[in-house]
Amino acid sequence: MRSFTALPLPDETKADLLRVQNALPAGRPVPKENLHLTLCFIPELPEHLSDEVDFVLQSVRGGPIALRFSGWAQLSASELGLFAVAVDRAPELLELQGRLERRLRAIGVAMPNRRFVPHVTLARPDRGGSPSAEKLARFFEGQGHPWIAPADVSTVGWYQSTLGPGGARYDLLAEYALRPR
Repeated sequence: MRSFTALPLPDETKADLLRVQNALPAGRPVPKENLHLTLCFIPELPEHLSDEVDFVLQSVRGGPIALRFSGWAQLSASELGLFAVAVDRAPELLELQGRLERRLRAIGVAMPNRRFVPHVTLARPDRGGSPSAEKLARFFEGQGHPWIAPADVSTVGWYQSTLGPGGARYDLLAEYALRPR
């Protein structure tokens, strides 16, 4: 099963993100219901580990998390063409993500080795190809800072990701309260 853990976003935050998304010059918009901040991506989860992942997520501590949006995300070369809004690298967010990743790896979950860049993806590359890095840079420079109200998030979601011809579909498997430490 392809899945991921993420911070679901409040409706007010999604409304701000959709306003920014509507100004994008290209790309396939991410549907409102798919807007989230990914913590850990799990490309292939063996079925026998599902209960252990659920147990790890039930024991999550450290909330709520204050999200502050800080401009346009600079993503890796493999993700060029994504339009994304950056989220501040707040200590509590980095600690939560790192703790989740360590615990999931400890139970045998295989995840990609890549640096965590907190962001919310607004649009994916057009099917005909992604816009050039220069075009994206010009657009981002012309837009200034995308104003999005800060948000407090108090849950972590575990989602199944199913790829299809129309894009990915995300189904919420479970939601877990972020309890104070």
